[in-house]
Amino acid sequence: MAEYLIYNKDHWSVGVKAIVSSNWDAKVIAKMTRVYEKGDIVEVRPDGYWSKLHGWRKDVFALLKIPEKSVESTKHYMSNQTDAKGEMVKKRRYNINTISFSLEKEQKVSSVSVYDKSVSAVIING
Repeated sequence: MAEYLIYNKDHWSVGVKAIVSSNWDAKVIAKMTRVYEKGDIVEVRPDGYWSKLHGWRKDVFALLKIPEKSVESTKHYMSNQTDAKGEMVKKRRYNINTISFSLEKEQKVSSVSVYDKSVSAVIING
């Protein structure tokens, strides 16, 4: 079984971006696009890593336990999204669609759809 630690809140900059982004230089804009987004898979660990051995901030993260998946088969979900030059574009490439999937603080599911942000509208069964 794999446990997915999911970022489960909007980053503080979400509301600010629309207001002040026109005044930001390229470095600030690049930095603000490389933050965790709601639904991002932050870490994939073996069964019990988060739920038994370590705590996690329940006000910031949700924990998904997926019995049918191993850490080895899903650890690539922790990768960053990069451009053609290999530079980071987004903090995480893979995301759980939090609109269609309600995240509780801790839950066990048989499977979940994982969204690849580098390719529009491609769903991978996680």
